Amino acid sequence: MDQSNEGYANPHDETQTEQKSGYQRIQYQSTFQAGGTNSNFNTSPIDLLGTEKQPRNGQLVMSGATKRHSQGSGGRLSTGQRFKGLKSMEDSSDNDDEVSMLPSYYMLFLFCMCGIVNQIGWIAFAPLSSVLQSTYGVSIYTINYLSQSFMIMYLPVNQPAVLALDKQGLKFGTCIGILLTTLGLWLKCLINQSFTYVVIGQTIIAAGQPFLLNACSKISANWFREEERLKSTAIAANSFIFGVSVGLFIPSLFVDEREPDQGVLKGQILTLGVFSAVLSTLITIPVLFTFKSHGKLYEKSLIKPQSQSNNLPLQIQKQQTAWQDLKLLFTNASFLLTTCASSFYMGYFACFTTVLEQMIGVYGFSSQQASYLGAIFQVAGIAGGLLCSWYLAAHDTGRGQLPPYRGMFVGVGLLTIITGLLVYYAIINHMVALLYVSYALNGFVNLSINSVMFELGVEVTFQQVGEATSSGFINVLVNLLQFSFIMILTPILDAKDKEAVMISMAILLGITLLGVLMTVVAPFDYKRAKHQSLVETSQIPIVEVVTDMQILQEGVVQRQNQQFDSTQ
Repeated sequence: MDQSNEGYANPHDETQTEQKSGYQRIQYQSTFQAGGTNSNFNTSPIDLLGTEKQPRNGQLVMSGATKRHSQGSGGRLSTGQRFKGLKSMEDSSDNDDEVSMLPSYYMLFLFCMCGIVNQIGWIAFAPLSSVLQSTYGVSIYTINYLSQSFMIMYLPVNQPAVLALDKQGLKFGTCIGILLTTLGLWLKCLINQSFTYVVIGQTIIAAGQPFLLNACSKISANWFREEERLKSTAIAANSFIFGVSVGLFIPSLFVDEREPDQGVLKGQILTLGVFSAVLSTLITIPVLFTFKSHGKLYEKSLIKPQSQSNNLPLQIQKQQTAWQDLKLLFTNASFLLTTCASSFYMGYFACFTTVLEQMIGVYGFSSQQASYLGAIFQVAGIAGGLLCSWYLAAHDTGRGQLPPYRGMFVGVGLLTIITGLLVYYAIINHMVALLYVSYALNGFVNLSINSVMFELGVEVTFQQVGEATSSGFINVLVNLLQFSFIMILTPILDAKDKEAVMISMAILLGITLLGVLMTVVAPFDYKRAKHQSLVETSQIPIVEVVTDMQILQEGVVQRQNQQFDSTQ
């Protein structure tokens, strides 16, 4: 038997057991269909936490009767069995309710603040485009780059962000993201020396976004219980949308666009920049010193793999190459089709909010009304997203039921089309009240996908790739489609006539219809829910992993073994 393959017990892997030295040992072999080759991961349970310590005897012990049998077998006892200061391993690992959730909520709060300040850095100058042009003499193309930079930078930075989050850990990636954001914001404070610093700073902030946005589902997997993960992921994802709303609002607190003195205007714009940079710095400090990659709930899921509902352990993620990750994703039809559907839905949101002012301006609506509509759309979308995530979290998958993602996605797509037609009707008939109500309903329905698409990605790629890998792929596709559709709609709307508005609306609704069709034909493979169902019906053997978290100090265990040997 190859002892190098001892390691993590996975219900989807082939395992073998043998009795040796008075305890039950499990041989682990993980098979991935990547390029037609099998990948064996030589992983010790201790290494699953990302440490560098070597495996010990008794890495894996069976619970219950097997453990009692091993205690009476007469051999030298393993680390976990010899340590009598521990309570029963079942008692210590089963009681998740005893774990305080305050650290989890604190980590989620810090992460959300990182997302909010990153989005403030992205969008805070957008409402000041005319002021920036007249005050600093820059072109409209330079101003537009400040917004487009986030889409442009996402493609080249996504893979390094995925590697940082999935291979090095949540804290490593999050720290990079907030450090880049803070650095970029401070560079933008040099705006009165040269506007070039703003362009460079904005590019740096854009490079930080993938390190944060790709981690929404990862912080849930590492810090929250299974039944809370949809909610926590929704809160994390919606923090970015909330950050956009804050970023669109705060310029009005600092900058008076009617101020005729350019010197005063420059001082006001600098104050806005310094405020954003100081806020980001105040968030960066606790992130660097108090943020952690995972908590006790994650550690317990490693101790009891049969209850593990988070994704691959860190050490296995490290050993699996990025090329293997991509092959697994591209051969997963369920993930590809559901991701395309989510991307089309989110593409509708991104494109509609981008060109809304041009569309409604043809019918006599003001740019101020367009700003109000954009804020209403996002706020309503946050509410809709939280409601959808709460509904999915409350859905019971413990008795063979599967989460209703397909029905929800189809419903969201159809309601987006219906409310979108109502928005168009209000625009062409200049019905202001109906436009506000219908656009709020449109956002409430459409943006709800943003709260659940990352968890769906984890659901259909469970125990294949890390959370950041699936989330990163989704975000890349969303940005690609968003950029492509905006490039298609911009020349159409340059005509500034009613026919252009009709064609643009037809394209937007067609995008959504494609998402509905993909959802209908997609083979939803609920890997995580099926795994959890097998656990709850006791079809997966209970295996407990003895790790450093179950012993106090190595010296204590060694002394106990020495005392045991001296009695022989």
